[in-house]
Order: sequence, then structure tokens, then C-alpha cells
Amino acid sequence: PRISPSRQPDPTSGKSVFAKKCSFCHGSDGQGTMAAPPLWGPNSYNIAAGMARVSVAASFIKGNMPRGWGWSLSDDEAFDVAAYVNSQPRPDFPAKKFDWPKGGKPADSPY
Repeated sequence: PRISPSRQPDPTSGKSVFAKKCSFCHGSDGQGTMAAPPLWGPNSYNIAAGMARVSVAASFIKGNMPRGWGWSLSDDEAFDVAAYVNSQPRPDFPAKKFDWPKGGKPADSPY
């Protein structure tokens, strides 16, 4: 389900939450492990993926992460982690120029 933050997402706070709750599976460098996929870098999702939107990533994180312990983060923590993860480098999407030809670009789209 969609969630809403009570304040602006804070990537600095998200970095701290990531280190405590996410790095065990995703690696401290976000490059993934055998337990979980990379969250940034050349092998992660690209800038046009749904997860590249902070609101989508936060909802997914809130409901599913840490694995087996979904709903253990507050809405604000989920948004902070999403903001931190999505502030990291990821692959481009060359066909992005064809997105939203009639407008309607989501406010949290990264491009």
C-alpha cells in the first residue's frame, strides 16, 4: 500500500537506517550479496524503473524490508531509506525521452 511521509525524506537519516537494517543483505556498498540484489551501481535498477521513484521504493521497503520483517520501519524511515538509496548512482535509461509524451510526469521521477 502507498504510504506518506510526515516530513521531507532525509537521505542522511536513510543512510543510518540502511547501515543498521539493510546493509546485512544488500552490502554496505549497496552492491548486493548472495542474499539480495544491488540497490545502486551498474547492476541495479535503472533511473526509469518504478523503484527509482522515492514514493514507490518507500512503499515497497515499508511492506517488505527487511526480508521477513516487513512493517518494522516507520513510514518516515522507509522514505528516508528510499531517498538515500535513490540518491546513489544507477544506470541510465536511453529511451527515457519517450516517457510522458503528453505530460503527467510524476513529481518524484528522477529525470
